[in-house]
Amino acid sequence: MNNHLFEFLTNHWVLSISLVVIIAALAVDPIVRRRRGIRTISVVEITRLINQEDAQVIDIREGKDFDKEHILDSMSAPLSTFITGIARLDRFKDRPLVLIWGIGQSVLNIAAQLSKRGHKAIYIIEGGIETWRQADMPLFSGRDKDHHHKDKPKNQITLEKGSESQISPESELDNHQSSIINKSKKKAKKHKNKKVAYE
Repeated sequence: MNNHLFEFLTNHWVLSISLVVIIAALAVDPIVRRRRGIRTISVVEITRLINQEDAQVIDIREGKDFDKEHILDSMSAPLSTFITGIARLDRFKDRPLVLIWGIGQSVLNIAAQLSKRGHKAIYIIEGGIETWRQADMPLFSGRDKDHHHKDKPKNQITLEKGSESQISPESELDNHQSSIINKSKKKAKKHKNKKVAYE
C-alpha cells in the first residue's frame, strides 16, 4: 500500500502539493484570526458581550438595510464606504466590536482592517443578521432626523420612551432575549436626552 501511495504522490506531485497547501491554509486561518483578536460567535455570546462587556455593534450592511432592521444601539458602517470611514471606529478600541453582516457580504476583510488599526477584540456573528432574526431577537427599524433609533422594534417587543418595556403576552422569551431587552431598555433611557450619532 505504501508503494501505491508513494507512486501516486510522485506521479501527481502538483496535485499532492496543492492538497498540502490547502490543508495548511485551512489549519492556519483560524489560528491567525485568533491571534488578531477575530472570533466567530453565536447570538447567545453576542447578548453576553453587549450586556456584560459593553460591546459596540457595528452593522456593515448598506443604509437601507440598516434602516429596515438593526440591533438597538448598533452603528451603521456600510461596507461600500467602510474603509474611507474606518477612523470613526477608533474611539471603540477599548471595547469589543461585534460585526453584523448581510447575505453575500465578506466580513473577514473588514475584521482584518479593524485588527490592523489596533482593535483587540473583534467578533463576527455566525450567520450574519439572518441568525439574529431566526433567533427571534429584537430588531429595530428606522432612524429619526438626528440618527436616533425610533425605539420601534419590528417584532412583538415594544419600548416606550420613559416607560418600562412592554412585551405582548403571546411572546415567549428565553433568558437571552430578556437580557437583550433589558439592556435595550436601559440604553433607551440612558440615551433619551443624549444625541447619539450613528453615521
